[in-house]
Amino acid sequence: MQSGVSILLFCPVFPYPESDGVSFTIMETVRRLFLAGVSVTVLGMHPPEHTPDLKRLPENIKRLADFVSVEINLQITPIERYANFFFDNASLEMNQYFSEGTNRVLMDILDREKFDIIQIEDIRLTKYLPAIRTKHLGKVILRLHNLLSATLPVGRSSKISQAIAKENKKRVQERENKILLSGEVEEIIAINDTLQSTILALFHQAQTLKVPWLKIIPVQTLCVGWEIEVPEITTRTQGIIYTGTLDYPKNLKSFERFLKNIWIPIHNLYPNITLHVAVRSAPASLIENLKGCGGVIEGDIADYYGFLSSKTIMVVPMYEPDGWQKRVWEGMSAGCALVVSPQALAGIPATHGEHLFIAKGEAEFARYIGTLIEHENIAHTLGVHARRFAIQNGKGESGANNRLYQYYQKLSQY
Repeated sequence: MQSGVSILLFCPVFPYPESDGVSFTIMETVRRLFLAGVSVTVLGMHPPEHTPDLKRLPENIKRLADFVSVEINLQITPIERYANFFFDNASLEMNQYFSEGTNRVLMDILDREKFDIIQIEDIRLTKYLPAIRTKHLGKVILRLHNLLSATLPVGRSSKISQAIAKENKKRVQERENKILLSGEVEEIIAINDTLQSTILALFHQAQTLKVPWLKIIPVQTLCVGWEIEVPEITTRTQGIIYTGTLDYPKNLKSFERFLKNIWIPIHNLYPNITLHVAVRSAPASLIENLKGCGGVIEGDIADYYGFLSSKTIMVVPMYEPDGWQKRVWEGMSAGCALVVSPQALAGIPATHGEHLFIAKGEAEFARYIGTLIEHENIAHTLGVHARRFAIQNGKGESGANNRLYQYYQKLSQY
């Protein structure tokens, strides 16, 4: 079924393989667009060390869309950070996804094909909006997976580091608010109800303050769901699992924070427990650090659910609501005893102490992990309850995909 509608998804990652919440959300959207009969082009970005081989994508992925990817270096050096703080008023985070090379590829795509809708998958990609508007006369939709200003790390090492972090957050927030409130796009999609409420509160506050450039636009919640696989449970060994991707700075920073402030103290208390890090790759320095503190990089896992089912504990220590709920569902369906941050849990109606442990800070994270290591009966009970909860509730997430399908089907009627 072809609707005659064409959409460009402009993404901050290349969404295959689906190694994190953002890439999963994008790929599931591509699938729903395909089912709605919409012609899809995906323009993604990749770090230099992970150039996708587009010719070798699986056939079931190739048929969904035309995939294009451009290389971008997202590393910000300390020198760049200091120079920006003292000599520039712009935000490095808001500008880091802009490159002339990406702009050229984007313009080439827009020259070759006219799209009814362009959906931008990250607020930092709005830097390309002026160029997009020179070629594209249709709707531009911004989908938010999180608010960037809420995900920035706080400087801790020195007063100057703290000052830079505080100023950077202020710059990001100002630019973010300007984009959201001034109608630079025609519509905003929030990834969950919490994010939608936050954006609507920003609109309300701007109305109260009578911001002169305020332009209220539609803000929709459009969740993405998934079908939960329920693996066979194998014999478990005591160990801790972390899964995800460390290819992008924000994820790497979150993991390094977990390693330094939570895992290393845990390892000092329980030196026989291993941290199994299931990521595609990691910086050499991080791999060496892990070797010295009871951690190991497992790489890509062929039998992913079998791997989850083989260990007792899983941690999801992410500090931003960025699609990590999928990792939580996976761990629960595998019967792991989970310790998660509130941000990672966002939207999952699991109960603290019954289905998993919700750690509201680093001290709680360490305490709950210690409890699960010392009391295997608690870990077992938590895992059993988590698995039962996933079996009973996980399939309901597919309803979100029905709403996703209906949304894009409605778009096809324009």
